[in-house]
Amino acid sequence: MVKKSILIIDKSECLFEDIKNFFTDRDIDVHHSVSSVEGIQILHKYLPELVIADTVIDCFSAFDIAKYLKQTAILKKTRIIIYSSVVSPKNFFYSQNSHADVFYNKKDIGIEKLCALCLDILESSSVKPPDAGREIPDRNKILTDMDSIYCDLMLKDTFNSRIFNLLSSVDSPDSLIENFFIFLNRYFHVKAGSILLDTRNDFMYYEKSTDKITTEERERIFNEVKSHFIEQNNLNSMPDKDFYRRRFSFFICDDGDCNSGIEGENIFSFFYNGKYIILYIGHCFKTADEYTYLLYVISAFDKMLKQVWNYHEEVVYAGDIRYSFSKFIPEKIIDDLMRKKTDKELMVGEKRNITVLFSHIRNFNEIEQNNSAEDTVYFLNNHFSIFSTSIKNHGGTINKYINDAVFAMFGAPEGFENNIERCLLASIEVLNHLKNIDNSNPERSVIRYRIGIGIHEGDVIIGNIGSRDSFDYTGIGDNINLAARLESLNKYYDTDILISEEVKRTAAGYSLPVQYREIDTIKVKGRTTATTVFSVEPENYFSEKFMTSYNKGVKMFRLGNWNLALNFFMETLSIQPEDHVTKIYIDRCSRFSKNPPETWDGSVKLDFK
Repeated sequence: MVKKSILIIDKSECLFEDIKNFFTDRDIDVHHSVSSVEGIQILHKYLPELVIADTVIDCFSAFDIAKYLKQTAILKKTRIIIYSSVVSPKNFFYSQNSHADVFYNKKDIGIEKLCALCLDILESSSVKPPDAGREIPDRNKILTDMDSIYCDLMLKDTFNSRIFNLLSSVDSPDSLIENFFIFLNRYFHVKAGSILLDTRNDFMYYEKSTDKITTEERERIFNEVKSHFIEQNNLNSMPDKDFYRRRFSFFICDDGDCNSGIEGENIFSFFYNGKYIILYIGHCFKTADEYTYLLYVISAFDKMLKQVWNYHEEVVYAGDIRYSFSKFIPEKIIDDLMRKKTDKELMVGEKRNITVLFSHIRNFNEIEQNNSAEDTVYFLNNHFSIFSTSIKNHGGTINKYINDAVFAMFGAPEGFENNIERCLLASIEVLNHLKNIDNSNPERSVIRYRIGIGIHEGDVIIGNIGSRDSFDYTGIGDNINLAARLESLNKYYDTDILISEEVKRTAAGYSLPVQYREIDTIKVKGRTTATTVFSVEPENYFSEKFMTSYNKGVKMFRLGNWNLALNFFMETLSIQPEDHVTKIYIDRCSRFSKNPPETWDGSVKLDFK
């Protein structure tokens, strides 16, 4: 019985000794060579099932030996393991192109694992052919064979390089196909090329030729390609679809070859996305090798076309998806979602400081009851469009629409140093739009309406929140709830914008065309700590005299001096008789002076939402 064997080609004997010791009791021969040429001779002599070679040997590397194995009929089934002592991306690249069976770095695999791998390969290898008539090549024959392999590989490497450059320079399937035809004309005496494929939307036919190919000849080629397309795809005829037909400019020839016509033609088919693509090549080959190398290049083009077309369709599809979803989800969130591949990555949250805006239509029930469903939807869409435009223009994100309410965030997913300023500017812009709203269309008119806006800033939890199959990118936390509470208090105070003291503290540093007014110090439902709230009014909305008297009244009220506070508020009301907040304070002072609170910390508890 012929014994199985291993050949080790390595300048050092260390690996040879380790492998030999491992296989001593396993009836397997282990051969060793310190020379690449001698190693190839041993290959022919013993036909080992496995070769283990170091990347660096002498005149030929392990990669060269791997190529030699795959090009030599009697050695094609021999498996080869290549190893390196140096970690280098180039080594991995060369191993892939040399068709090595296994490539590893010494530090990544111990002798025990290597021996186990060798044993697996030997057990799965086939029986050797008989020794009779086997020829062992001499050194000159090996060098000649290597030169021949090198020439072939060098030419293919040249094509690979040109094809790679072709791929890296294209920006669409159209440019890839035209550049490919130019490539064929330059290297293979191709006089005409055309391709027919079926995309998701329509048929695509491309053609390019020399100017010596007549219109009648091009039409003949088109019909020939179409006939093959129908046959390969089992069609009775071409379905009724839009037909995109593009004829590229003529080939530019500088060698005089364009004067000759088509002497031979070949039709190739590629299978892609359940359909066949038909490629036509009209040529006048000068050597027999041209067709062999043409097949190699077309095989590479097949893979390249599929890759580029896949990418093109993904980009188009992603663009459609992005356009559709951008109406509901900010584009930055779409990008983030596309980068995340697992449920775990998708459901990760973070704590972030943001500015939160809530808004609600003050008298929406009245609008809904006095308008048709169609007009109500039209009204809401118009209202939300105003809001969306202003929020986005100032860097914010509409997180969601809740009935007639808007929840927006400044600082997520994209944040700025001046989130509060941006939020206030957007709010002012919305109010200005509402003041100038056009109700001139009698079929779409609604009564004028007011909104309330609440703004607060602080740390919130941001992330994709929900179940694995249904979630929203949103924010949660007490600071978001406070913004919602502030919004709802606008109706109570008859204000348009209410902000927290945290927002006011930062906003005071901005040069905004507004006037801030301290409204109240309150404990809203769900919170035990007091919050001072401010209204945002147009610049110079209240006179200096009004604000002086009002601020004194608020100060006295917080100190619990009800009577003195009442005097200041009565003075304030005389200046601006319709001021609703002043009336609230007058009512409180009157009640508290008769029935003071048991404990007083300067804040009022509001239990309603």
